[in-house]
Amino acid sequence: ESVGFVWVLGKSLTSYEKQWENMFAKLEQYLRQHGNCAVPQYYKEDPSLGTWVMTQRKTRDELDSDRHSRLASIGFVWDAFDQQWEE
Repeated sequence: ESVGFVWVLGKSLTSYEKQWENMFAKLEQYLRQHGNCAVPQYYKEDPSLGTWVMTQRKTRDELDSDRHSRLASIGFVWDAFDQQWEE
């Protein structure tokens, strides 16, 4: 850690993986604050989180199974339009 590595389950992460983990942590924080994972695309408090969530939705079929499972396990909203319709 002192040289800038982030470790997850005992392995060093690439910068892309580190960015994904950081954004996932922000999503978990959003969940704690708002009680859901329905981050709007244009989220004023953290535009990068809104963009990241939109990207996860768009690339849903391309996500590896671990990431897909992690997002699903916290109640990730895969289709924002369906979520709005149900409310």
